[in-house]
Amino acid sequence: MVDFDTFSKSDFRVVKVKNCEEVPKSKKLLKFTLDDGSEKERVILS
Repeated sequence: MVDFDTFSKSDFRVVKVKNCEEVPKSKKLLKFTLDDGSEKERVILS
């Protein structure tokens, strides 16, 4: 359980996945290109 004070500090965002590809030499790692509406693409690994 999370109390309200901790929850209110959270920052949730909706993004659009523009691209997803496998990372070379990795069995499970994926590279995501995201659009969060800030006119700048974000790249994350998951």
